[in-house]
Amino acid sequence: MREVNFSIPNVNKASVGITTALYDRRALDCTSTLPLINSLNHLAYLTTSSARIRDILTVDGGIERLVCILKQGRSKDMMSTWKWNLAFQCVVNIGVRGTENVRTRVVEADMVPVIATILDNYIKIVERCREKADEAKQKQIHDHHRPRTHEHRSAPKVALPASSSAYLPHDSSTTCTVALPGPVCCCRCCFGRYRQVE
Repeated sequence: MREVNFSIPNVNKASVGITTALYDRRALDCTSTLPLINSLNHLAYLTTSSARIRDILTVDGGIERLVCILKQGRSKDMMSTWKWNLAFQCVVNIGVRGTENVRTRVVEADMVPVIATILDNYIKIVERCREKADEAKQKQIHDHHRPRTHEHRSAPKVALPASSSAYLPHDSSTTCTVALPGPVCCCRCCFGRYRQVE
């Protein structure tokens, strides 16, 4: 069965919603996530632009309903996180842009513990990131001061095929056993001083 919500059958609406032109307190009591997100999205605009809507929310219990949504917490579900963020944005708009009486009502709606929890979680995350950065820095310093062993590696020997030909200096008194990888010179002036080794 569908969740119980306020509906308007004559206009084919499954649940009452808040629009940029109409505010209805019953829309905040919706138990379905999707229409509630739609209403909170429009309510965030209304709380930013309309002082009358901010005053109405302090009277009809809208702030208390928003605080209840915030106290439910966030989960890994994207829709639940979106709903929480929109409710928090609405309360922030009411508290920041409202008058002194409106701000007093926000405090009376038990919003302070929610803000304290958010700040406490933020401080914990900052400390955790700082600890990870310190550990990485200490590891880097430890690796920098560690003695390094230098290994001397001999150059690899390249074996040339026996059938490869090269040009060597023509000298009868010396015998060279290293074959050069290719012809050294091919000009006519040097050709007489070089012979091909087979």
